[in-house]
Amino acid sequence: MNRRRFLAIIMSVFMILSLLPVSVFAETTAVTLDGQLKIQGTVAAGTTLKADMQGIKNEGITEDSVSYQWFRKTSDDEKKEQQGEKPELKSLSKEKTYTITKDDIDSKIVLTITGLEDKGFSGSLTAVTATVTEAADPEKLATSDTVS
Repeated sequence: MNRRRFLAIIMSVFMILSLLPVSVFAETTAVTLDGQLKIQGTVAAGTTLKADMQGIKNEGITEDSVSYQWFRKTSDDEKKEQQGEKPELKSLSKEKTYTITKDDIDSKIVLTITGLEDKGFSGSLTAVTATVTEAADPEKLATSDTVS
């Protein structure tokens, strides 16, 4: 092969490589969520709960960096957990906030946030409220029991 043809092939390869986006070569590593998730709000029918992400240690995390999943945990679910089983909790919502209904009374509300890999986060954190009451009682504020 003559020298000019060889150089033309090499230059063509470099030109093609320069047109590829950097993301093709970059290895993206998602940061695992770390810290403590809490739930903000009064645990009573008719009130709205939302995630309190101040205890999460990851830099740059925002409400849009995670997905939300709200569940209802009944006393039967808790009994199954105590027996070593994993109960299937009733899914309530995938929104950023959740408004407690009358169906939630005498249950606990569970919030799980999961990091969005396309935003650079992975893993999940979970928080559980106190038992839901009928009327708003300022003494029964949401608390978090679990971080996973």
